Amino acid sequence: MSLQTWKEEFYPINAQELAEGSELDAARHSLKKWEGLRQEALERHGVFLRSVNPSVMAVTDPVESLSIDFSSCSLCQKYPSDCDPCSLFIERGGVECDSERYDGDRYENDEPETISPFKALTKHLTPEPMIIWLQRTVDTLERQETPFDKMDGLLKDLGE
Repeated sequence: MSLQTWKEEFYPINAQELAEGSELDAARHSLKKWEGLRQEALERHGVFLRSVNPSVMAVTDPVESLSIDFSSCSLCQKYPSDCDPCSLFIERGGVECDSERYDGDRYENDEPETISPFKALTKHLTPEPMIIWLQRTVDTLERQETPFDKMDGLLKDLGE
């Protein structure tokens, strides 16, 4: 097992390749990558996280790495100079993923954050806050998907 096998499972497409794709595809890609940062997934592939301020590297021995930052985020690659149109930014009520939300009232039982989802990874090596937000983003985008969007996706799956 290696970073290569981890990428095959959790990061099969480079984030830059999805920049021209749909918002939903970019959000799903980001979610999949972050799910791969859970400890059990990392251990299964012999990968560990190393904090390298201001980002995190997924590494193996011998050192092979993937930066976990804007460069490997398909949503960031889609909107490289402005977070405003990003679906994660919108889902978080206009708050960037590396900033704390203070309102705490968007979801039932939601409290103000003490640490942003990205900083939870860089400071505590935990992907869970980002996974929660990305799952909410994907869920919202899936509800917004039109029947035409769904048909287009089915046709792509069929190779037509």
